Amino acid sequence: MPHATRCLDVAASKRRRGNAPSVVLKPAARAWPMLTLPGDLHELILQCLAVSDIGELSGLQQQSRHAFKRSYKVHFFATFCKPIRLGGQLQMRAARSSLQTTQATSEIVNIGVDVPLDWAAKVPQRELAGSLLAALPLPKSAVWSAAIVMGFTFSKPRGTAKEFQNSMASVDPQFLEVVSATDHRAIHHMPTHIFNQSRLNLLHLPCELDLPWVQKFRNKPEALYAEFWEWADVLPSLPAEVETIGDLHLDANGLDDWNEGILPVKTVRQLGLNVRTSRDQVTWTPADVLRRVLATFPNLKRVGTNLEFTYGHDSANENILLLIQAFIAAGIEVVLGEVVLVKLPSSSKRRNASLDNLAKQLGAIDGCPFVKPRAKTMKDNNGYLQPRVPAALMLRLTPVMQNVIADSMWKSVW
Repeated sequence: MPHATRCLDVAASKRRRGNAPSVVLKPAARAWPMLTLPGDLHELILQCLAVSDIGELSGLQQQSRHAFKRSYKVHFFATFCKPIRLGGQLQMRAARSSLQTTQATSEIVNIGVDVPLDWAAKVPQRELAGSLLAALPLPKSAVWSAAIVMGFTFSKPRGTAKEFQNSMASVDPQFLEVVSATDHRAIHHMPTHIFNQSRLNLLHLPCELDLPWVQKFRNKPEALYAEFWEWADVLPSLPAEVETIGDLHLDANGLDDWNEGILPVKTVRQLGLNVRTSRDQVTWTPADVLRRVLATFPNLKRVGTNLEFTYGHDSANENILLLIQAFIAAGIEVVLGEVVLVKLPSSSKRRNASLDNLAKQLGAIDGCPFVKPRAKTMKDNNGYLQPRVPAALMLRLTPVMQNVIADSMWKSVW
């Protein structure tokens, strides 16, 4: 039985339970029955369907078919990859999965796409979205009302400097929300119209960079993520428009590269924080970390955090849990990202018991979103210990964008 047919059966049975006229749908071979549906069932049915199921409604009789016509906006997140001449391919990243998991009542479909650098370089300025839309498989009876490229990053792009610049120039800056400069050359070849016309939700910089480059944006980014910035030096000159920063790092010795002399930054309301203690003895207390954070960011509302617990270090692990409780008690929303256990024992039984205990402790914290802890080995992130998705990105981006950027971060450019 087709998926959409099953959903119509469910919707009809729900209506019957409400003493409404019954509607019984029985699937025919490759055809839908001729029927007229009560109007209040249309939205209920669509809530049971995905975008990819819309085509199955084409068998409805004419007077009912119009009720299920839907148009969708496509938001592309582009990963500029190696040129076609070097083996690159234009690939819609999990496009089928996006169409199957996006509810039919949604207005937007988010799709990641790998775009060869030389292919994008040949697209006229600002017209990349239209070219990508033409390559997108179209479900029957679905209509794309609009398409935009709302962000881009890089993954092994190679290519020439001219291709680099032209590929970025093919993006319309008016709809651009995210720039992830995972290739350092993007910084040197950023088109002028992106500086002048974009309004970025997030600027991701994988390298240590001076704020004067960020100041080139006429409209300053709302969020800044940088991997190697010393925030204690950056914060005094932080643009007032920036309300989300990250990531700060909390290790066994306290906040990394921090000092007590930082003036309050009242514009920052969201903070990315990575917490890991490794095997070292923790020298900080939750109350002390909270005091330092709130002294610097007095208007803080949300903290996105990745947590790394160490097997067998119960005291350090308890401090991390108490810190989460302290944030929540202070009225700060906590968004959990990656929750991992490292330095694993050889015994899988002891490892699983430790993970179960950690899950119970997290679940017992009132107001804390539950994320199932997992074991982390050196095979993750190509041997790097950092979290796969930076904490600041979780606060601003959809899961599709998070995964696309994370994939590009953990691949060597060359």
